[in-house]
This record gives sequence, C-alpha cells and structure tokens, in this order.
Amino acid sequence: MDKSRQAELKREYKENRPAAGVYRIKNTVNGKIFIGSSVNVNARINRHKAGFAFLDSHELPALIADVKEFGRDSFAFEVLELLEGEYDSDTALRDDLKLLEEMWLEKCAPYGDNGYNVR
Repeated sequence: MDKSRQAELKREYKENRPAAGVYRIKNTVNGKIFIGSSVNVNARINRHKAGFAFLDSHELPALIADVKEFGRDSFAFEVLELLEGEYDSDTALRDDLKLLEEMWLEKCAPYGDNGYNVR
C-alpha cells in the first residue's frame, strides 16, 4: 500500500471513529448499577446484551445472577457521557476515557449493595 493511501485511510478512521464514552447498566428492579467505559461504547453495550443472552459467558457474575433472577428485560442500558474532540493518539483517548470513567464511578459509587462494579 502506498503512503498516500495509508494516510487517506488513517484520516478516514479519525473522521469516522466510533463514539467513546461511559455507560451504565441499571437493574430496574433493585436499582443496582454497573458503570463501564469503552472506545466504542455502542459495541460494548451490545456485547453486554449478548452476554445476557448467553448467561455463562458474561464477566460479571453478580450481574448475571441478577439477570437470571429478574430477567433480561429488567435491565436498562444508557450512555452517560461521550468524549468530544479530536485525539492525536489512541493513548490520549484511552487516558481521557479512563479519567471520565473514574469520575462517574466516584459520582455513582456502584459498589456492594449499590452496584456490580468491583474495586
């Protein structure tokens, strides 16, 4: 691949970068929440939903236990905040995303009886 094509593909990727942000999964029965983040927040939410369909494949055992008890329809998915602006590197994007997630974790405290996050 020539350098001009490589530069064009890089530019297209930056212009069409998936939405990065912080999301919440909320149990609408008991109020427990999970806070997470992803460089592709919509794809991550979809992976959680797929994990709910195949209950043994999800990485959050307490959350899956409640899905089994209350059913998949008892959970709401919400994007809390998206990162805005241009990023020169994936590292800078991930650093800002981690900081944004930490702010939401502090604000919501989704631990123990309040949620599914693990410290």
